[in-house]
Amino acid sequence: MFQSTNLLSPFTTDVSKSGDTYVITYKKDEYVGSIIYKEHNMSGVNKPIRQKVYMIILSDMGDVIEYINKITPLSDNDLGDINKIIRDDSLNRLLDFVRKQS
Repeated sequence: MFQSTNLLSPFTTDVSKSGDTYVITYKKDEYVGSIIYKEHNMSGVNKPIRQKVYMIILSDMGDVIEYINKITPLSDNDLGDINKIIRDDSLNRLLDFVRKQS
């Protein structure tokens, strides 16, 4: 399994918010990718528990995966791992951004 710190460390990231939508952008020279999350408030059916969840509504990380493939050649079997690393990294960046806004 790959380590996200090694694969995504060359990229600078930016998190922006517009309404209930968040965009996480990854950049490295001409390689750019983004993941868009939408905030959704869920409340319990039987209990008055409210919870915020963030759902990916769009992901365009082809350039990022292309760059990673250039540095570390990937096989078809690696794509699931790469996708998980990218999802985990983007969600962590989003949650850090949300915590800092609170």
